[in-house]
Order: sequence, then C-alpha cells, then structure tokens
Amino acid sequence: MRIVHLTPLYAPSVGGYQTLIRQFSERLARKGHDVSVITTTACSPEAFTQPNARRQDSPAGEEEQNGVRVLRLKYRALPRIAQYPFDWLMDFFWRRRLWRNDALRTFWLGPQMIGLNAALDALKPQVLLAGPLPFATPYHGVVAARRLGIPCVVIPCLHSHQVWEFENKGHFEMLSKADALALNTDYEIDLARLMGATPREVCVLGPGIDPTELAGGNGDAFRSDHGIAKEDTIVLFVGRKEEGKGVFHLIDAMREVWEKETAVTFVFAGPVAEAWTRAAAPFTGSNRVIDLPTFNDAQKKNMFAAADIVTLPSRVESMGIVFLEGWACSKPVVGCRTGPVSSVIDDRKNGLLVPFGDPLALGEAIVTLAADKPMRQSLGRSGRQKVGRKYKWDHLTDRLEALYAELIGARP
Repeated sequence: MRIVHLTPLYAPSVGGYQTLIRQFSERLARKGHDVSVITTTACSPEAFTQPNARRQDSPAGEEEQNGVRVLRLKYRALPRIAQYPFDWLMDFFWRRRLWRNDALRTFWLGPQMIGLNAALDALKPQVLLAGPLPFATPYHGVVAARRLGIPCVVIPCLHSHQVWEFENKGHFEMLSKADALALNTDYEIDLARLMGATPREVCVLGPGIDPTELAGGNGDAFRSDHGIAKEDTIVLFVGRKEEGKGVFHLIDAMREVWEKETAVTFVFAGPVAEAWTRAAAPFTGSNRVIDLPTFNDAQKKNMFAAADIVTLPSRVESMGIVFLEGWACSKPVVGCRTGPVSSVIDDRKNGLLVPFGDPLALGEAIVTLAADKPMRQSLGRSGRQKVGRKYKWDHLTDRLEALYAELIGARP
C-alpha cells in the first residue's frame, strides 16, 4: 500500500503523538509498505503561534528515517508585528463565543502547510491518515482525501478537559467526514458519538509500546550519575513541563511527601515550558530534585529502570504513553481521574488515580507507594501484564494495516 501520514510535528520533535506516528510509520514500512510522512519544519507546537520558537525549525525538504520518506514543508506564519494583534482577536472571539470563533481558533493554531497538495499529488497515496486535533492537519487531510478520491483515517486524540480545544463544533463536523476514526480509548468512542461524529468506521487503536525498547536499563548507573542514594525512592515525571501536565501540582506535592518520607527524590524529565523555570527555581541545586530537559534513549532506559514510581498528574492526556512505559518496566503509575486516563489505569490494580489539581491527594498517593514496596511490585507486575495484552506496537500496527486494507478495498 502507498500510505501517507499527515502530522504537524514529527521526529526529532518529542511528544506522544509524534511517537505514535513514528512507530506506525516505521513498522508499516518494515512490513513492506510505501510509507511517507508529510509534516512541517517546526520542532514544537509553539512554533505555529510564537515567533521566537521558529528559530529552532528544521530545514525544509525530503529525508529518510528508518525506511520512511519524510517531507518537511514550510508553513505560513504571521510576522511578529501581526501575531500579537491576531492572538488578541482570536482570544476575544473565543471568550465571547462569537460567530465562527471555532474556525478562527483552528486557523490561529494551524499549521497551514505550503505545497501540501503538490506533495500529495506527487506521492499518489492510496490511503491517508491525519491528526491530531486541535491542529488543522485533520481538516487538511479530510479535504485532500476527498479531492484525491482516497480514504482518510483521523486520529484526533480528543483532550476533553481542554475546553479551548474541545468546545469546537467544527471538529466533530469534520470528524464525521472522515472514513474512519482511530481513537485511543473506549472513553473517546463514547465522547465522539456523544458530540455527533458519525464516520463509517470507529475503532480503538491508541498508542502502544515495545517493551524491548526500554529493556536493559541500568538503574544503578542513573542513581550514580545523579548522586541519588540507593535507598531513596525515585518518583519519575516524564513529559512537557507545563500546567496541563500537572507538573506544578507535583511540585506542590513534593512538600507534602517530604514531611512524611524524606528519602524521596523527584526526577523531572522532558521539555521545558516558560513557567517551569520560575516554579522550579526554589529547588535549583537541591539533591532531591533532578531536572532533565533532554535525554537520549540510553538515559531514558536508565531513568525508567531506576524509578520506583512513575507519575503523570495531567488533565490533558488523551491516553498517556508514559503510563505504558512505566508498566513496561514493571513500575506502578499515578495518574489523574480524568475520563481518558481512568479508562487506562485500573485504580489500585496497576496504579493509583487522584483528582487533578489536588497536590495533597497526589502527595498521599506517592507516600502510600513509597512506604509500601510490595504494593509497588504488585501494581507494577499487573501493569506489565496489561501492556502485554493490549498495548504492544506490533499488535496495534497489524490492526491499523487491516483497517487501511479494508478501506482501500471498499473503494469502488
């Protein structure tokens, strides 16, 4: 099959959706399919709306990554002098729920890829996949697929707790025009139907994991590299250090934890958002707080091997690959009781759930696990078993491949 995956960001950009598309693309290519990824030159979502972030853009052009053809297209971006007035206009329309504020928000975030139609015409795909929301790429994918007469699959990654993103009737009108939706959880299926999305096919696909990619980590080496005592409990956060991920609530929870369990070290691994520098400033130089803005694959293996507890107290996850990564390493996880995450974590079976925005409850969950090693081991084993049953990349790729074949076969 000739397959095109349309995404606003792609490796080396880091994020859950980037990981999902890269895994599906590379695994389908290894199965013998002609797979192309069309993306932008941006390395972060901020590049589409913040002029300063565009300095990190990659060059436009074509390259190959592990058997996948990657086409990076330039995107239209407002100059600095126009960006701020347009930001104000978008926010004004949104807060007052004015007419067409949904379309304005989608246009504001973008991206508007330059040369997208020409690139698709040259590739002649048989099937197109696009995502995620709230970016404009699913819209572009649906329109392009209609023009080309090919099926379109959308992976929307519905973040229902982000009102700015989710309260957008245009999203669900667009999703109804897709040939199929591949959703992350059963919760997303119920949500999409409730909001009126009626594509021909709906399935749970979601992100997955290859446990072997995290195998062989050296936890002792990680502790040694960062001066963490062997007897300390390590609490690991992996993700963008921004408000929606709950990282600032975790900072508040640290004080609660240290009042009861002093031998606990917190590791924060992931890209830095602007507010993080200020929030973490009081802990600069502390041997109980490790900040890792970047890390390579070997360091990632080591940090998961060293961790005793993996937490992502986020309200913005459409699923949470970090939970799967923790389980793959037999670690207990702590997440928030949102619709998507509650459909992934079985409370007190393979992890603990707490309310979002409640540092006290988050701290109590961490203290409970820090003080109870048998409980940590039991929850971690259960999580690893769940990964084996439901979330291996090979199984999920087979299902996506079958969906593509079915949709292509159904075309006249």
